[in-house]
Amino acid sequence: MTIVEWFAIGAIVALVALPPRFDPAIRWKERNELRKAKK
Repeated sequence: MTIVEWFAIGAIVALVALPPRFDPAIRWKERNELRKAKK
């Protein structure tokens, strides 16, 4: 395996392992949905 392949696998594993709340895009989307629900 090349270093690039190991890096890609590591990045995917890190993304899967981290809770989705760490992703600012998902948090922003959730905030928008909450704002819509309140109205």
